Amino acid sequence: MSIVWILGAGFSKPLGAPLLKDLLWPEALRNIHYTYDEKQYPKLRGLPTTSAHWLYQYGTRYARGHRDMDFKGVDMEGAQFWENPEDYLDYLEVATQNDLSRAARIVRDALRQFWGKALQPVPVEEVSVAARRLVAAECSAFLEGIDTESERCMPYVRWANTLVKPGDSVITFNYDLVIERVANRGGPKFMVPVNKDDLAGCRGLGDRVPVYKLHGSVDWRWNRKDGRIEHPGDDHFALTCDDKDLAIASPGPLKLTMTKELDLLWEHAMTDLRRATQIVFVGYGFPQTDAYAKRRLIEAIRENVSEGLHLHIVLGPDLRAPPVVRLDGMLRHAISKRVGRYSPRGLTNYGMDKTLKFYQLTIHPLFAEDFFTVVEREALTEPPTPDGPLPI
Repeated sequence: MSIVWILGAGFSKPLGAPLLKDLLWPEALRNIHYTYDEKQYPKLRGLPTTSAHWLYQYGTRYARGHRDMDFKGVDMEGAQFWENPEDYLDYLEVATQNDLSRAARIVRDALRQFWGKALQPVPVEEVSVAARRLVAAECSAFLEGIDTESERCMPYVRWANTLVKPGDSVITFNYDLVIERVANRGGPKFMVPVNKDDLAGCRGLGDRVPVYKLHGSVDWRWNRKDGRIEHPGDDHFALTCDDKDLAIASPGPLKLTMTKELDLLWEHAMTDLRRATQIVFVGYGFPQTDAYAKRRLIEAIRENVSEGLHLHIVLGPDLRAPPVVRLDGMLRHAISKRVGRYSPRGLTNYGMDKTLKFYQLTIHPLFAEDFFTVVEREALTEPPTPDGPLPI
């Protein structure tokens, strides 16, 4: 029985990680400055960073107020251009790629009033990179000084040591190092492949669990000269590296370009998904802006070859929350050719069609840390079967 764990921001949130909606808010810059020293991390300071931070607030009509945003001579009413950081990063990337685009005009006009006559304007490209680096910093700051033996880390240590077994795979869309820092306390069970050699190592060692970071990582380098992703061995690489070396696939035209560099990881991850007998979604619910990931995951689940497939959703206790309802609906469409465990059609047709595939979909009204605390692996790996004895 092999489990594929699909992790999103809700996986890391109990440890202090920001959710998508909490990135780049007024308090973010101050928190980053408290965490990272100016001399050691100069790229987290300066006009491009301040501009990127202010611009996001401006384009949300200062949805969280004006705290830390009191700049003289600046329009403090703002405008509604983007709903969340993903929309914002997409705007910036489009503005960088196409100087004549609507996004470029919006970004330039807003920044022009921020810079005014007193400040020397910086290229929009630098503002875009600064925004991505701020996101990387927020995805790193919450782990600084974390004690892996603390009470709040206990569920994650249990997940790593008890719930994840050789033969499983982990697919994550997080840039952070939660697995590397916390879950790896159980020993070298996990392997985070970056290149072809790493992937070969995952296949060759049966006791290793591959962790596919399909949107990059704060400790990776994008070596564009050689056209490859590398692991420089620095947990803070994204906070100090050259702009062109950032290896996080944030929204925008650049995202698909980087995704192509990670194509081998995607292929291995999708292969594991097609073979899985259990798929567990923890804190991940197909973000509306991530069409590529949505398509690839749904296609792989639809092509799953297991006779019985058990899907689990862990997105919090509110079963009527839109992300839960939406993920449930999308998964049911993906597995619509299978027969539900409790479907009378299953019992009727099974005797006539020995190739009929079953599924079970369970929604757990729990947060990630609750789920990791109480669930037993045996409960996850119980194969879905028709309700009642199989006909002979």
